[in-house]
Amino acid sequence: MTADVTGDEREPAADQSRAPAAAQEQDLNPLQRLIQQRLREQGWSYGTVARRGGLPRSTVYTLAMTRNLVRPPRPATLDGLAQGLDVPVSAVRAAAAESTGLHYYDEVPAEQGQTPQ
Repeated sequence: MTADVTGDEREPAADQSRAPAAAQEQDLNPLQRLIQQRLREQGWSYGTVARRGGLPRSTVYTLAMTRNLVRPPRPATLDGLAQGLDVPVSAVRAAAAESTGLHYYDEVPAEQGQTPQ
């Protein structure tokens, strides 16, 4: 969409900024929510998280902006993101897996962890 010379038309992004924060939060996948939450809490930028985690800024940005992940990011990327966000890697793994429709279990369920006697 392009605005004409008179400026009567608005860009679509301008309308999205007026949506309530709760509605925008619901549209995010779990990994996006985790990234956005940490950015807000710490006052960090994508570049700051990238530097802290040893990742390209474009990777952090892409993960924060991609609504439908086709597959989870590589383990090294998840490790770097966890370091950059200063959260446990298990939280990042679980959020990334859930964002792709998978379920990630960090601990062995009690019934599977028991040894037969």
